[in-house]
Amino acid sequence: MQKTATSSVDPLPGHQGHQLVMALPPRTDGKIWVGTITWTSSKPVELVVLHGYNQSVTPDATHGSLLSAPFGKGAVAITLLSPQLTAGGPIQASPIASGSMDFVGNAVAFHTLSGAKFTVTYSVDATAKALTP
Repeated sequence: MQKTATSSVDPLPGHQGHQLVMALPPRTDGKIWVGTITWTSSKPVELVVLHGYNQSVTPDATHGSLLSAPFGKGAVAITLLSPQLTAGGPIQASPIASGSMDFVGNAVAFHTLSGAKFTVTYSVDATAKALTP
């Protein structure tokens, strides 16, 4: 798929101050998206991957909690990837807000924590795959 879209308010509860473009919609059929996405955007964006969250696992103070949000009748765990950062710290910024990443999860979106509105053009090659029991 290839698409150009403008951002709108992130619909996840508690995230109303953020902007979002949903690239691949949440799967509700027990499958996950597996693929690669490449984009260019008008402003720096984060890539968000949502994962089904097993709420029967209760985090304790020693292990800590995941970044998660209520979603539908359950919750999702959130992976927030910033192509502008690496484990070692900031990398040389490109003059164009763009990137390419592999992903696996229930949904994929572009996002700004800052709430800055943006336009993004992206190409995605993804397959819906069944989870291994």
